[in-house]
Amino acid sequence: MLSAFALSGALAFSIFYHFAIRFIPPADDVRVYYAGIIDIVHHAPEQAVEEGRDNPSGRIGTTLVFQNNEAVELGKSIMIYRGLTGDNGFGVDVIIPAFDPRSPFPYTFTIAEAKKGFRIANRSFRLLAATPSFLHLEQVTE
Repeated sequence: MLSAFALSGALAFSIFYHFAIRFIPPADDVRVYYAGIIDIVHHAPEQAVEEGRDNPSGRIGTTLVFQNNEAVELGKSIMIYRGLTGDNGFGVDVIIPAFDPRSPFPYTFTIAEAKKGFRIANRSFRLLAATPSFLHLEQVTE
């Protein structure tokens, strides 16, 4: 009885898997998949388009996405996501090229306070999500 149940489950899974692979084309990029779901339009930076690559860091729709250790320009400053910290937080470095392009100003925020909102580099943000690889922020207008 149990083996018949397991065999029918495996057969149903393999049929669904076969149809999914055959009739649902895979997305080249996960952002293409999510763009259709939540209406995000991603415009790659012009430099990345010229080089033939797409940097996942930068503006996507109305949010900002920071890849770990990738610099993103925000007006007259540069922001770099440094990953999650051990105390349920994340780290960000801000570089002000006009002041000193080689000296980052390190900031750490807890997830709880960042979800309420924080101010950095003369801009206000609210945390949407933080993973070891990516930081998703929403810029808040004051």
